[in-house]
Amino acid sequence: MWRNHSPIICNTRRKVGPGAVLFMLALPGISVAQCLPKNSSQNEAEIEYLRDSLRKQPGDPVLLYNLAADYATECDQATTLAFLRQASQGSGGLDPSAYRGFAFLHDTSEFQAIVADIRRKNPLAFKAKQSL
Repeated sequence: MWRNHSPIICNTRRKVGPGAVLFMLALPGISVAQCLPKNSSQNEAEIEYLRDSLRKQPGDPVLLYNLAADYATECDQATTLAFLRQASQGSGGLDPSAYRGFAFLHDTSEFQAIVADIRRKNPLAFKAKQSL
């Protein structure tokens, strides 16, 4: 009686087959983020521009963070972590954990230490006023 009433549910159930189940079982192995390098002349030009700006403004955490993000697009783990470490030493508290470009670093102990250091130095502060 209700079979024709909700065709979306019926169609969805028909589409799930053994292939979908095998795919879903394989997902846990895919959970580790992989980095695919995106070397480009535009990225190289931006890196050169940021490095030049950093010579003029040494220690600027925003420039360091942006350099880390650019090197992350090239999958250069060592350089990315070095720039993130330098950025974490400055002011601003730029937390790299939410930026998806750094996803391939999330499981490394150095990245986790950088994030923990930033969060320790810059605790969340809630200063909302009660409105009622």
